[in-house]
Amino acid sequence: MGGVAYAANGMYDVIADYSAAGDGSTDDTSAFQNALNQANSDGGGLVTVPSGEFKISTHLSIPANVALEGTFRGPAGETSSGTQASVLLASEYNGSPTATPFITMSAGSALSGLVIRYPSQTETNPPVSYPWTIRGNGAAITIANVLLKNSYQGIDLNTNGCERFVITHVNGQPLNTGIYVGDSDRGRIEDVKFSQIWSTSANITNYTEASGVAFKFGDADYLMGLNLHAEHYDKAIEFASGTATAVITHPTALDCDYGIDIATVDGDVGVSFMNGNFKCTKALNVGGSNTGPVKLLSSMLEPDGSIQEHITCDGDGALIVSGCTLVNWGTSYDAIEGKCEGIVVHGNNFDIGSTGVTKVSLDSSVKDAAIGGNRMENGVNITDNTTNADVDTGYNTAL
Repeated sequence: MGGVAYAANGMYDVIADYSAAGDGSTDDTSAFQNALNQANSDGGGLVTVPSGEFKISTHLSIPANVALEGTFRGPAGETSSGTQASVLLASEYNGSPTATPFITMSAGSALSGLVIRYPSQTETNPPVSYPWTIRGNGAAITIANVLLKNSYQGIDLNTNGCERFVITHVNGQPLNTGIYVGDSDRGRIEDVKFSQIWSTSANITNYTEASGVAFKFGDADYLMGLNLHAEHYDKAIEFASGTATAVITHPTALDCDYGIDIATVDGDVGVSFMNGNFKCTKALNVGGSNTGPVKLLSSMLEPDGSIQEHITCDGDGALIVSGCTLVNWGTSYDAIEGKCEGIVVHGNNFDIGSTGVTKVSLDSSVKDAAIGGNRMENGVNITDNTTNADVDTGYNTAL
């Protein structure tokens, strides 16, 4: 059709209407951006991407109220040839991680059903750095059924405000940072899995386990997370700064150094993690700057080989651990090391084969603590180093 758009009910096809090649070698940047711009000019619409490999030599901008959609209606996958997927090949700004993102999304825009791959990424330590694959720039954006095959940095909702966002059914292997949510309130992340879908090489594994963060949060209030899964990262979930409030249900962290690492959260509401599965060097670490409550509920904590404490908590906030099972932490460590202002440990099962191993230790900085109703294998073993604190350590059973 000679590159002339024919919109039917607000739909624009990058091949049929804009002559994109989809052969993996022809530069299709203009075809995509022209379709997106036309949809915007017409007041919004859907730009469809058929199966194929589409080379995008620079970057794309999705205008407000425009959707860019590939073939997948569920979590995106890719065959070895790529012929069963709508694949975008990204290459711009090799070695420039702070440059313009590959895709920038405006308010009310959507991205779905696509695979995004970096053909020039290498299995080296460190890997090649690239800018963010996706950056939000406005409220109510949606990212669904997308595979970030080997992004260096995945989804950025930190640089710009992106309240009321939805991220769902996103898979992949982001190498440095998966998703970063900052000044973006009332958002939802669900069914996201970051694992070794691209490379299991020692170089990439060593890099991600030393430097990678799967889910990173800053000033993200009223955040809801469901089924957040991370494997082989330094930190599966990080609350880096700000006053976040969040409820995260069914988090999974496997073979990570930290399941959850918290610098600081909101001083009143804080964050809650429920029904999690953590196989990490340390499941939960709360730093000395924290002033808010941190709750870990109904979760499984087990070692990944290099075992330390399962939980360490510092700062002026409170730690609440309830209904969890803590298995075989390091025998020279405490299962829970409490240095925070207040701590509640209730209704947990401490399962360890060695005798004389401390289950909970209370530092002199603790002001109040309630340790009760726990089942502790091979002895109760609570170490209380508090002074003039309100501490109750009764009603625990030694198995």
